[in-house]
Parts: sequence; C-alpha cells; structure tokens
Amino acid sequence: MQSTRNISDAITSVLKRALAESGFAEHPEIILGRPSDSSHGDFSSNIAFQLARSARKKPAEIASALAPRISGDATAEAAGAGFLNFRITPSALREHLVALGEPGWGSDTLGSGVKTIVEYVSANPTGPLHVGHGRGAILGDAIARLLTNAGFSVTREYYLNNIGKQIELLGESVLHIARVMKKMDDGGFEKVYGGDVVEAVTRRYIEEKRPLPSRTEDPTAARAAAHYASELIFEGILEDLRRLEISFDSIVRESALEEKIPQCA
Repeated sequence: MQSTRNISDAITSVLKRALAESGFAEHPEIILGRPSDSSHGDFSSNIAFQLARSARKKPAEIASALAPRISGDATAEAAGAGFLNFRITPSALREHLVALGEPGWGSDTLGSGVKTIVEYVSANPTGPLHVGHGRGAILGDAIARLLTNAGFSVTREYYLNNIGKQIELLGESVLHIARVMKKMDDGGFEKVYGGDVVEAVTRRYIEEKRPLPSRTEDPTAARAAAHYASELIFEGILEDLRRLEISFDSIVRESALEEKIPQCA
C-alpha cells in the first residue's frame, strides 16, 4: 500500500467482500470517511444506513453483522446507530511505512510528461543566503519533487541576476575594500556591499593579484571585479543548497539573455 488512498481502497475491497458474504452483493457506492474523533478509528462508513430500507433491517443490526467479517488490512466495529468504524492493523501500517522509502512511492501519471519549469531561490549573488532564501529553496524544491512524482517533466531552474546596478556596486565595493585593506584608500566610499562573505572574496581577490586600480572609478576594473565576486559568491550559494540536497537542472544567467537581445542602433 503506497498511500492513504490505497489503504482506503484496501478497506473498501474488504468491506465489499463482507457485504457479498452477508447477502449484499448489490449495494450503494462505498464512501469512507474520517471519524471526527480519532479514538473511534481511522475510517468509518455509513453503508448500513444506506442498506437498511431495502434490507428491512436496522442499521445497527447490519453493521453488527458486517463487523466480524472485516479482516486483513483492518478490523471493524459497529458503533452508534449503525456506523462501521475501521482500524488499520499494525501489519498494514508497517507495510505502508516501508513503502514510503521505496522509489516511486506515491507516484502518479497526472502530468503525462508535460514540460514544466520551476524557478526558485534565484538569490542575487551579492551575499550569502539568508533564512528567507532557505525557506524559498525548500518550498520550491518540494514543489518540483511533487510535480515530478505526479508525472510532469520538471526542469529546476535558477535565474541568476548577474548584471545591473547591484552587481556593478558589488564590483566597486570589492575594489574599494581591497584598496582599504592595502591602505590605498581612506575608506570614504559610502555605497559598499560588506559582510564576512564579501570581505573573504576581496581577500581572495587580493591574494590572486587581480587588477586593483589606484583611482576610485575604473569601469573596466569594476566590471571584472563584479564578475569575479558574483561568480565566487554564487559558488558558495550553490554549495549551501547542495547541503540541503537541492540542485538545479538549469542555471540561466541574465547576462546570457542580454547577449541574445538585438542591440538597438
């Protein structure tokens, strides 16, 4: 048994057999419900009430006759004016729990291979992931897994915003922090991306002896620093996500999309 639906299907099958043995081969559709009080059982049925008129018997009498005939995946007891309450047997529960760990558990063909993109996380590569990003990562991955299990052809996508003002500012910040570390600057630059991660990236930038112009504004050097820093920070983001067992099928860089857009004269 691989799902609650399959457990209820098994109970329905057992109940059908009990009905046939009790002379009710023809009967209304069996619909199982959940008792409002869990102490009454795992599932319940009002089938005895539905049969009472045609059988010319009290629902309680019918339920009492059916209950002893229920065996296998569940036991049953007659309750109240004619309800049947079912309890899943320990062996059936164990079988269900074992099935949870099997490949393809709960799978379905609902999606029929329909191609679906789930884009999630997509945090800007200007710093480490925070708790909010982690929440989005877990939620997005859960949705992707559910869709995959439902038969959809899922592509997990990360959209990397690696161009624009924020990335430019990251590059300028790395150059500025590097100049301060090397005592080439007095620290007067205001718009700075900081924090342990950016500072660690900057130290590596210096160790690798990458270009460090003495003047404050150097667009070419800033772009190079921005690319270096954003890619290094992104590697750290992906490593954090791997620790959560989250990976992606597609990394779409905004810079690559921009290259494909025809430039207007």
